[in-house]
Amino acid sequence: MFEWIGLIRAVLTLLGSFTQFLHDRQLLSAGEAQAVAAGVALTNAELAKVDAAVAAATADHTAGGIDTTFERD
Repeated sequence: MFEWIGLIRAVLTLLGSFTQFLHDRQLLSAGEAQAVAAGVALTNAELAKVDAAVAAATADHTAGGIDTTFERD
C-alpha cells in the first residue's frame, strides 16, 4: 500500500515539475516577443527620424531652386 502512495507522490511531483517547465517556457517566449516588439518600435522611431532628416535636407537643398553644386558631370 505504501509503495502506491510513494508512486503516486512521485508521479504528482513529476507532473508538477513538467507544468512548471511549460509555464517557464511560456514566460520566456512572452519575454522574447516583448523584447522583439520593443526593438521594432525603437527601429521604427529611428527610421522616422531619418525620414524627417532626409525631408528637411531635401527641402533645404531645393528651397532656393535647383542647386547643381554637388552634381556630377
